[in-house]
This record gives sequence, C-alpha cells and structure tokens, in this order.
Amino acid sequence: MRVVYKNLQRRIDWNEARSFEWGVGSEDALQQAIIHVYRSYTPQEEWFRVFHVANGGKRNSFEAMKFKRMGVIAGVSDLVCLLPNGKVGFIELKFGNNGLSPAQVSFRDFCQKNGYKWALCRSVGEAVNTFKDWGIARTKYEREKENGS
Repeated sequence: MRVVYKNLQRRIDWNEARSFEWGVGSEDALQQAIIHVYRSYTPQEEWFRVFHVANGGKRNSFEAMKFKRMGVIAGVSDLVCLLPNGKVGFIELKFGNNGLSPAQVSFRDFCQKNGYKWALCRSVGEAVNTFKDWGIARTKYEREKENGS
C-alpha cells in the first residue's frame, strides 16, 4: 500500500512546518510526515533522538505471541524521543478525533506520574512544537551557536 501525502518533495523550515497543510489521511501518514520534517532539519547523526517502537499494527496470532514475548506492551506511545540531559519523552499520535485507548491512558498517566515527558500530537505542527519545547528541534543557526561556530 502506498501512502500519499502532499508536499514532501521540498524542504521546509521548522516555523513553516508548524502551520503547513500536510494533507495526511491517516495516523501512519501523519507519523511519516513528522519524521520527514524532523529528519529534513536534523543532522543524520542526531536522527536517533526520535524513533518508533513497532508496537501497533495488525498481526496474526503467532506474530502477536512472538512480539509479546519480545516485550511489546499495549499502550506505549508511537514515538520515543531522547532528550537533552538524559531525559526521555514520548509522543502519542492521533489522527482526526481518535481518542486514547485505556492502555494508552495508563501509559500516559505512568509517564506523567514518574516525570517522563509525554505529548499527544494530532498534526505536524503540534509535533514540531513539541520537539522545539523539548529541545530536540534546533535550526542550523542554533546548532552552530551551541557548537561555538
């Protein structure tokens, strides 16, 4: 299946990405657009800061049992973000008016109770704002300033 969404042919800056009309039609397409924007403006050596844990999706019973034994847990967020100073954050993505499952509510509550960052994002702009708030979306100028260039 090919996922189609608009405007991934060109690079856009972080500020434009916040309000850009992406035309995504599913949670998968939303996640792909968010990762595209993140990787477009982040040096490749920092791509490890934001990654997906393959927790969701439809599986047959054999695969489901295998993944469960490998440590898959229902409710864990879609994106894991390694933040500055040894912190970690989690982003749950939802498309449209979809709500959190009971397992996702439990994971969110666990994160918030234990001091982990957690965010619900429904758009590329919300994700970019979260990346910026958490200190993992920096412009080229900000990176050069940090490195003393």
